Formats: sequence, structure tokens, C-alpha cells
Amino acid sequence: MSPSKFHQVGMMITLSCLYACAGADFGGGSKKASDSPAKQSNPAQPAPGNSAALPEKGQDGGSSTDASSAGAAPAPGQAANNGIGNVIKTIGQIVSSKPAPTTPPATVPPNTKTCGQSLLVSAKANPYLAGMPDGTSLTYTLKPEEPQTPTDKAPDESPVLASPLDPSCIAAGATIAFDVVGGVAYSQAERGYTANGDLGMIRPHQLGASLGKSDITAPMSSLVAVFLSDSDPSKAQAPATLDFSTQASRDYQTLSPALGQVFFVGNGRTSGGGSHGVVVPPGATRIYFGVMDWYQWNNNQGALHVTVLLAKP
Repeated sequence: MSPSKFHQVGMMITLSCLYACAGADFGGGSKKASDSPAKQSNPAQPAPGNSAALPEKGQDGGSSTDASSAGAAPAPGQAANNGIGNVIKTIGQIVSSKPAPTTPPATVPPNTKTCGQSLLVSAKANPYLAGMPDGTSLTYTLKPEEPQTPTDKAPDESPVLASPLDPSCIAAGATIAFDVVGGVAYSQAERGYTANGDLGMIRPHQLGASLGKSDITAPMSSLVAVFLSDSDPSKAQAPATLDFSTQASRDYQTLSPALGQVFFVGNGRTSGGGSHGVVVPPGATRIYFGVMDWYQWNNNQGALHVTVLLAKP
């Protein structure tokens, strides 16, 4: 249906119900948040400046009462007229409103260039499924009180492949940087965190090294990444674990991960505001982005926008 026909039909339906709806109560309260339990046994408060608001999936509208009309009996016909006016006002707001852009513009530091389009990385993106075919799965051990969905599988929980990507950005020895915004949470009961993650909840992968990817110790909900070659990663020996449990380790200026070695990206910057520089390893042909969790990515929520940048010589 064309937009003009859509608006015509919408207006016909709305006008036909103006008098029927005028006396209706358009108010409503906010829906209660999910009571699903969090994965951690001791929830921690995020570090100052490290929390991020997650977009609501839906919100009921609330009616407001003008101060001049509160507690006063309306004149005959006033209630219907006010109801019609409110409905027409609401229609005008809906028709005139424009959707916000889904991808915020990247902040490009000096001496860098963008390598491709911004990527949307879901909080459900499990880095250990990088490079694996559909149907591949990882099953975790859960607590009895947690949502009993222990299995993450490709493609539902697959991480995000940076593609298309400027070939110069994946050349061995090139140094890449990142611009990251957004907020994610590692369960339906948790608040949102920035790409630096929950600094009070730092964990390794429950299954350790898996499918040719190394273990990692990093803040929950932080952005992580892994380089792969064109080969099946599950056939390779997993490299050593990288530990990002301290602020000093997360404040790296230059990092040289191996193929299959999962590493911390965070918001792409050090605590001092400088950019992380990551050196592309020999043999790398692709890079995947995921979110750090301990286990069970499938009940996470939120997303991060990631832009890969190439540091100019």
C-alpha cells in the first residue's frame, strides 16, 4: 500500500471513531519489566559513566491532565470535545514524527579512515560461533532459577562478520581501530552497559577455549572480536587465553592477537581517551565481533554499533 493510501485509510478509520473514542480512557501505565533472573549471583553496580540506557521494546502511552481541568466538572459537551481534540493532536504527532536514524555517525579520529559501513552487533552475538556453519551449537550449564535455554546456535547467536571490508584493513600488519556506541545487557534482568561492559563482573568463557577460539577473561557485556583465516577454525589449535581483568590490560594502545585469539575491544578507546590499535595477524582474512558473556548468550538484550577504522601510516 502506498504511503498516501495508507494515510487516507488511517484518517478514514480515525475520523469514523472520533465520537466513539472521545470518552474513552487513553491512559495507561508502563509495563512491568521482565522478572527473569540475572545470571550472576552477586549483581554489581557499574562503574561511573559505564551504564547505558537500553531502548524499550514497547511503552504504553500515558494520559496527562491539564491543571485547569483537574478536579473541575466539565461543561456539557466539553468532555467529548476534549477527547476529540486529544485524538486529533495524537494523530498529528504520529503523522509529523520521523523515525530516528538507526545508525549513529562514526567518530573518526585523526589519521584514520573508515573501512566499511557501521556494523550492528547484537548482545546475543557469541564470539565462539565465529566462522561456524549454521546448526553449530554450544550448550552451557545453567542454574535452576535461570531461563532454561542452555544452547546457543548458529546463526541465531552467531557473531557479526565485518563485511564488506576495505581489503587494506585486513592486510597482515595493518593497524585498525574502532568506534563503538550503544548499550547491551547480559540478561533480561540486567541494566544496560556500554561497550566497556560491567567492570564489576569480569568472567572467562564457561567452556574455555572452544571451536578453535581461545578463552578470554573480560568484563561481561563488553565488545570483543576475533580474527580468522578462510579455513575452518574448529580444526585449528586454540591459542593462549588473553586476560583483560585489569584496567591496565584494557588500556592497551597496541595489541597483536593471533588468529582465533579472542580479544577485548570495548568502546575502542583507553580510559585516557586514546584509541586502541590492533595489528592484523598474518593469514587473517576476516574479523568477527561479538559480546562477552559467561554463558547463554541467547537471553541477552541490546546492540552495539561498530565502525572499523584503519590507522594511516
